[in-house]
Amino acid sequence: MQNRGHSLIVRAQHIDDVKSLQLQIGELLDADKSLRLRHWDELQPGLRQSIQADMASNSFMYIVLIVLVAFSVLNTQLMSVLERTREFGTMMALGLQPARLSRLVMLETALMTALGLVLGIAVGLAINLYMSRVGFSYPGMDEVALKFNLPERIYPAFTILSMTLGPAAVAIGSLLAALYPALRLYLLTPIDAMRAV
Repeated sequence: MQNRGHSLIVRAQHIDDVKSLQLQIGELLDADKSLRLRHWDELQPGLRQSIQADMASNSFMYIVLIVLVAFSVLNTQLMSVLERTREFGTMMALGLQPARLSRLVMLETALMTALGLVLGIAVGLAINLYMSRVGFSYPGMDEVALKFNLPERIYPAFTILSMTLGPAAVAIGSLLAALYPALRLYLLTPIDAMRAV
């Protein structure tokens, strides 16, 4: 090109701004038919597919994570109920209703979940704040960044929704998992419970 430019890349602040920016620039270029305006999706059609594949794999990993957490809570609470069978039987023999024992198990789960939720959000927020200032890059990412016109370092942005959606889903899964051990107490009879080893 003999040191002459043949393309001009305009980078928007956010992906949602691309359409409006494209319309504004398109109006300016209408007079000059020798210039063409192309969306990033036209120039890099594989990029959208890789973004969609990445989002699908992230969703799958989130679901697997929630299921694993729910099963670990189920296991913990079920073992807690089984280990305290005699204790629960004694309490029921003294007149405590199974509904109150079930609420006790659900309250224990809710307190553990709330503590984990607060700690998880606090640690995640601290890491995210640090990374949003320092940024991060993978080894060899500079070649990929050049290929897709991306920055060499990535600075994650976060919103309240992104910081609370995942933990809230895990918390709901944990509470749902605790329902089985809590409802199991309704089948408990004081005599059988006190005879349990």
